[in-house]
Amino acid sequence: VFSEMDQIWFLAICLILPLHMRLGMEAIVEDYVHNENTKSFCFFLIRILALILLKELVFFYFESPFEDILLITPIRIGCDLSYIEELW
Repeated sequence: VFSEMDQIWFLAICLILPLHMRLGMEAIVEDYVHNENTKSFCFFLIRILALILLKELVFFYFESPFEDILLITPIRIGCDLSYIEELW
């Protein structure tokens, strides 16, 4: 079971991660893409990707019961973790 402070940190990471990803990817595009039209298109795609990631992380945060977060996360992405139940 996660404490309130753990939940606050998790939400903060969920909100900061897409921004950090977007800034890093935009810096790479800025350095290596020289055509302005391609650069603008890449920036557009990066921003869309960051918004999708933010939406998914926030929805996951509000739908997830924090008691079972280690078992719920891999199941949502399709991993078989039946062996973990034996460890608990």
